[in-house]
Amino acid sequence: MPSSRAVGIDLGATRSAVALIDERGRSAMFRDSQGDLLTPSVVYFEDDEWLHGRAAKLAAATQPARAGEFYKRDLGERAYARAISGELVPPEVIEGCLVRKLLDNLATEGIAAPAVALSHPAGFTQAQRRARVDAARLAGADVLGTIHDPMAAALSYAESQGYLVPNSNKPGQRVLVFDLGGSKLDVALIEIKPNRLRTMAIGGNTRLGGRDWDQRLAEYLAEQFAKQFGDDPRHDMISVRRLVESAEEAKESLTARQQTRVQVQRGDDAAAIIVTRQAFEDQTADLLDAAVQVAEQTLARAGIVWRDIAGLVIVGGATRMPAITARLKTLTGFEPIAGVHPDEAVARGAAIFAEHLLAKRDGRRSPLEFTIVDITVHNLGLEWRDEQTGRIENVVLIARGSELPCGTVAKVVTEHEDQDAIELVLLEGEGRQAEGSTRIARLAIRDLPAGLPKGTQINVQYQLTAEGRVQAKPQLARTGAPLTVNVRRENAPTDTELTDWKQWLGKRSGLKSLHELLARHAKERLAREEAEAVAAPRLPPPVRPPALPGRGAAAGDAAPDFALSGGENLHARRMSRRRMTPRKLAILIGGYIVSAIVGTAIGYYILMRIDPSYNWWNLRLPGLQAPHSSLRPDSPHIALLESPSQES
Repeated sequence: MPSSRAVGIDLGATRSAVALIDERGRSAMFRDSQGDLLTPSVVYFEDDEWLHGRAAKLAAATQPARAGEFYKRDLGERAYARAISGELVPPEVIEGCLVRKLLDNLATEGIAAPAVALSHPAGFTQAQRRARVDAARLAGADVLGTIHDPMAAALSYAESQGYLVPNSNKPGQRVLVFDLGGSKLDVALIEIKPNRLRTMAIGGNTRLGGRDWDQRLAEYLAEQFAKQFGDDPRHDMISVRRLVESAEEAKESLTARQQTRVQVQRGDDAAAIIVTRQAFEDQTADLLDAAVQVAEQTLARAGIVWRDIAGLVIVGGATRMPAITARLKTLTGFEPIAGVHPDEAVARGAAIFAEHLLAKRDGRRSPLEFTIVDITVHNLGLEWRDEQTGRIENVVLIARGSELPCGTVAKVVTEHEDQDAIELVLLEGEGRQAEGSTRIARLAIRDLPAGLPKGTQINVQYQLTAEGRVQAKPQLARTGAPLTVNVRRENAPTDTELTDWKQWLGKRSGLKSLHELLARHAKERLAREEAEAVAAPRLPPPVRPPALPGRGAAAGDAAPDFALSGGENLHARRMSRRRMTPRKLAILIGGYIVSAIVGTAIGYYILMRIDPSYNWWNLRLPGLQAPHSSLRPDSPHIALLESPSQES
């Protein structure tokens, strides 16, 4: 038996689910002590403790300022978008509270030390993925790894169809996974073969989810209420929260009914508003169009058409809306694949992945055998300042869609004599400008050997592991000597802060101690920044862009890990080739001048051929003669035009 139980956790924006591997080696859903499969992803902070799930959701109805909910989109940022009792809290801490309670639920059922795999949206950046891992580790979880939601859903489907058992002879197929959750949309084309799953293309929108349908319906309800009473019910947090909850309930009701009645109340005024399914679909038609467009773009990115896939795997609670399924059936001609539960598939797939990783760690053979081949979801780039324009650009190192593992080498040079440090900024995103990309880490290559001449080349090897985690290894180009790199993640708590939060979570403390810890961290951060500003030297950026990377290089030996986890460009290219330089400008102007002179000469020659009278300079060119009208009897050139017979 393994040393731990393999557990998969699907931390959704609105609800979370836990699955595990049972004694038969199959995935199974976990029910908490109240018999629930799904736990509301809400955390409510009381003075001395915190609540989660249904209890937190009920408490938040009257005091929403003490609740953390729908924080998934804020992972990777410095703080949760909404203040909790006036304080900005890291989103990792809020999600860590939820994970801690989920682990407590497992412990009550005798699963005290689970080995966990976490699912995450396919469109998550490195910073967001790492923030999710940090949240679970703050809660005390033994995190084995992460897997993106569409691949987890495909694993669950593959298990149900017998693709993961040893010596399976099932025919291969391609499926499109359409995952519309509460906060995001993921679409992935995945090839499933016996004991092997491969991601062919990924698309998505991390700002489009079921909550957007709820908010659109809430706006419609508010407008109808305002027409009736002349008062807008969106003027305070409590009313807004009740309005959104009423919209969510109405959306779920319209899944099975053609119309529903929604009660909207503010003060002494109350309205019973009738909402039809058709009206709801009309209000949200643009959201559905945007979702379908992502599916079409994902298929186009893979270079195939709908008839090349075997079926649709539809998951995510928001896909229960009839309009979603109907539109996809019309678009593809397929019925959704039966037997894939929209709320369970991702958690089950995460549990299967956890068992796979746990078996590898324990050195045993898993009853479910498979290999996953994934691709990069975003470009991995390097921030570089153009010397000519002064603009900060995103120079792509590893392009979106590259098969994992892969790597490349960026070549940077020192800008000054005896330079002792270089700072590099890693970016993730598809934009050409750095402002349109996400800064994921700063790499400080310090303690360079003394006496290095200006222009010394340093090679920095970047690798993405099979799970999409970034690694970096710098070395001097001329000697191959390794260099030390210090990594600072953007918008992330420091190691000291993470240790403090882990201790706070372990004590199950409440809002009072939360505020005390936030105040202490704020003072420490300010002191640290002031000290760094005084003591640390300014680190000049590299003065040359990286060399053109090679695609698909296999990841080699392990390199120093960033503590980070993993547009359309199909190949990386050197951006500086597109920019205007003085040499290019001189060549361009010279080309214009030469072209103008040659063009004028050719035109004048043609004109003289047509009418010799325009040969004002009496040019002696092939096919031309000096015009007779311009000659005088005493002209020195007259003899040249007389015939020999006249001369004699």
